[in-house]
Amino acid sequence: MKVWIELFRVSFEGPEVCYKTTRIDATARGCDPDDLVAEHLRSSGLLPQERAFVHSTSWRYEGPANLVLTYLALGEGPPELAPGTRRADLRAIALPPSADACRPRPAEIREEHVLAHGLRHLALLEQQRSAVAAASASFAQALAGYDPGPAGRLG
Repeated sequence: MKVWIELFRVSFEGPEVCYKTTRIDATARGCDPDDLVAEHLRSSGLLPQERAFVHSTSWRYEGPANLVLTYLALGEGPPELAPGTRRADLRAIALPPSADACRPRPAEIREEHVLAHGLRHLALLEQQRSAVAAASASFAQALAGYDPGPAGRLG
């Protein structure tokens, strides 16, 4: 099985989230995924250490034989308006339901679902512990527009 790190470099501009996604093959690395994410952010210059927040928000299986670990890295300012940078307002996006309580993975999971779930996860952390505000009050303010709900839902 291959293990992938899916890294969303995220910033906020008003109601929109500005993001760029990177995938890192972690299969043969044999180290902590947190260290791989930190090294990638450091070496690529994508995220300065000051006023930053990085958190693992989910994992999922993608057939055939791929395990994906998702991280969100919040930073000030847009992620260098490079090719692949996207903008969206994800505050009201509905997460896909699962039809089976014993098989919780929805039939279809799109990139915007993964990112919306991650932002809701961070909104929950902020609501419970002010974890995000410790890095940046502007991050916490942007996350206030997200429902700090659970990961998904049964349909």
